Amino acid sequence: MTSIRLLRYLCFAALLLWLLVACSDSDEARKVPVGTVKASMLVQGEEAKPEWFRGIEIPTGTDAYAFTQIVTEGNMKSTFYPEYRSHFVEGIRGVENQPPHYWMIYIWNETTGKWEPLPVASDFFSVKDGHTLAWHYTDANNLESVTLLVP
Repeated sequence: MTSIRLLRYLCFAALLLWLLVACSDSDEARKVPVGTVKASMLVQGEEAKPEWFRGIEIPTGTDAYAFTQIVTEGNMKSTFYPEYRSHFVEGIRGVENQPPHYWMIYIWNETTGKWEPLPVASDFFSVKDGHTLAWHYTDANNLESVTLLVP
């Protein structure tokens, strides 16, 4: 066997070994440590009693939509629009949108001490440690009258 042929066999064997290790189904091989953050959420309907969910521990990188699913235990209704890669929330905890009332999401601004509308869709907002979010059943014709509980 020539040295070139031996080198080809060794390269092939190394490649095969690498593929076997890389494609391993071992759960241990796929585990990646994930950090967590703590955040709070208020769900405030027009007539329902406001509900606080404080200091909820969630994986780092969780978006506001997924955070809402966690705190409501999936008790929400939404439609996913692939062209926007985002959900439109139609109902939370049994209270569904009835025009002109819609569920809107807000974030507490620590600097100003005020609630502000989330600047992006909830699917695109990554919740950070210490964030306080609120879903409010809002009259879209009278946005100035939104009154949310202070954290």
